[in-house]
Amino acid sequence: ALVDGGSQVDLISPTIVNRLRIPWRIKRKQHIVKGPFDTQWVRRETEPLAIPVEGKTTEVVFDIVEMGPKKDMILGRPWHRIYDPDISWKGGGHLRPREQRKYPTNSMESADDGSRQSEAPRRATSKDPPQETSTARQCTTDSRRGGSHQQQRGSARPGQR
Repeated sequence: ALVDGGSQVDLISPTIVNRLRIPWRIKRKQHIVKGPFDTQWVRRETEPLAIPVEGKTTEVVFDIVEMGPKKDMILGRPWHRIYDPDISWKGGGHLRPREQRKYPTNSMESADDGSRQSEAPRRATSKDPPQETSTARQCTTDSRRGGSHQQQRGSARPGQR
């Protein structure tokens, strides 16, 4: 899996879904995804999957998209919000769950009293066939220039028309 803090969504390839027989469903709200692969509609998603990373397990719902032969899974911002990774590039690097602190380490941080719950939102299974609409939301996994962005279809970026 690729851990990508610039990706707006968590993605998995249909090849992996089929090989591992991962249960999936039709998305209730479909959207377009852009990235280092062909731009495409996301019409399917997995059921919640338990993803263990370095001793901490989180439930993730992946959007199913074709990403090419060399990519099978991208853990994006939704996973980052739930897992809250501590990533360091020093000494060869590491990825691990962030330690919960009882007391703040600086004036901008609040103490964690253990009451904070982070759960993945539940999504209802849709039995309706996929339909393309002009109000589709677009997401990107492109993390150029310090981070990716999400833009409504047809709306201009600042300074563009």
